[in-house]
Amino acid sequence: MTNFNIIDTEDLYGDKYEPYFYIIDENGQKSMSAQITDFGMIKGGNSHTPFFDREYSVYWTNTKYDNEENNVVDLHNYIGYADINQTDVGVRPYCKYSDIKDDAFNKVEIDEKLYEVEYGCYPQDLLPDEKQDELNTLLEEKKLTLKYSNDEYAIYCINDDYYARYNGPWTINNQKILKRTSAYAGRGLWFTLKPITWIVNEDKDIALSKKVLYSGISFNEIKYYLDNKFAKDIEFTNTIISDEIKNKELINFLELKKNYYIDEKNKIDEKLASIDNEIMSLKRKKGH
Repeated sequence: MTNFNIIDTEDLYGDKYEPYFYIIDENGQKSMSAQITDFGMIKGGNSHTPFFDREYSVYWTNTKYDNEENNVVDLHNYIGYADINQTDVGVRPYCKYSDIKDDAFNKVEIDEKLYEVEYGCYPQDLLPDEKQDELNTLLEEKKLTLKYSNDEYAIYCINDDYYARYNGPWTINNQKILKRTSAYAGRGLWFTLKPITWIVNEDKDIALSKKVLYSGISFNEIKYYLDNKFAKDIEFTNTIISDEIKNKELINFLELKKNYYIDEKNKIDEKLASIDNEIMSLKRKKGH
């Protein structure tokens, strides 16, 4: 089973405060800030929308600030700190890339030293109300196949599509998500079950989740969660579900790649046609 943990600040930032792991944001800048999934929010993540109406979260590092506080990465790429008993700070897991390399897929270069890959599946996006109602109806009619369950959510399948149903607990921390849907009504909430995107630095042999995936636990509970819940969930989804989802993802990925090359070919064809026209025009002038 893969060993997951949360990352040290020394593995996030270099000596000159140059980040080892980052995404390229909408302004083309290197950003250490991390978006939080809807599932992370339902678990109690304290999300904010400082950029482009997307939900971001402060997240833990494994580096101590003092006896009662640990370093965190804030919304603006800076290292801050938080009380280790706080439960609204996000969890952004990492692992050795060599542990998942053989099963990872959809490798895309971000920068000269960084890649994105997909590996394992986890609940992520809240489904719209109409889909919530549809899945609840299918569940009541026993038309969904239960594939996996733990004490937080269950995975169901229909027509090779997979969904995660969150069953609670319901606390005040859920309110930001619950305000976005009318489908709750005590019946559980449905989320997409999607491949996890990891940012990979092969030189450091580290794969860091691109998004904050979880929250609602104190710092001292994180390792137990990663070892006894997250790792088991990922192992199951990777061995049982991911092959089917991987095939769909790979088809989508290749279709996008194909369309890209078609667009590029069309652009080249247009340029060649323009050159041909210019040559013909010059030849006609020469004929005169």
